[in-house]
Amino acid sequence: MDAGRAAAGELQNVNDMNGFDNSSIVPELDDRAVLENIHAVQRRYGLEPSEKLEGRYNLTIEMETGVGKTYTYIKTMYKLNKR
Repeated sequence: MDAGRAAAGELQNVNDMNGFDNSSIVPELDDRAVLENIHAVQRRYGLEPSEKLEGRYNLTIEMETGVGKTYTYIKTMYKLNKR
């Protein structure tokens, strides 16, 4: 178990740990930047822009069977891990 936030060599109480934490892919990708991106997509498709983010990012990918979802996810994970 790794809380993902301890400095190198710093010990933490094992009871405070609840799992692994991934480092940020892009540190500058804050809520403001995410909302701006969502607004750009909403404008592109003629949708009313959201006023704010509702909670954390909870996205659903829906596609037909056989279009390559699993391949895409696995390749993305591989490239992010390699990076």
